[in-house]
Amino acid sequence: MTTEPGTRIIWYYGWNADEAVFNLDEARLKDAMPSGDSGGFVDEVFIGPPRSLEIDVPVLAVLGDRDLSNCAPRRARRPTSFYPKSPHFRVEVRKKVAHALNLHRDARETIDLIRRWLDQHS
Repeated sequence: MTTEPGTRIIWYYGWNADEAVFNLDEARLKDAMPSGDSGGFVDEVFIGPPRSLEIDVPVLAVLGDRDLSNCAPRRARRPTSFYPKSPHFRVEVRKKVAHALNLHRDARETIDLIRRWLDQHS
């Protein structure tokens, strides 16, 4: 299964995304996944028991404030319940960014944030 043509736009915040990047993503970068293999957060919330309950290392969740998917920041208000064994859990919400964090114009800042966190926790 994959996205319908033209629907990937919801993963971008238009004021912080380049139309050429979106078009390339739509035309050539998207891929397919097996039906029912939504993975990650969706599985943890709706299928359970969450595998995240066993994670016992530091966790960083980076979300976009314009994300319309299940990863949206409104779901991150109770994140520590997903990682109770983590010695350090942190949520960073990037402003003017949707789901495709690394495909927005300020992706470098997001990558730098992740690298700094990794340097501190590895």
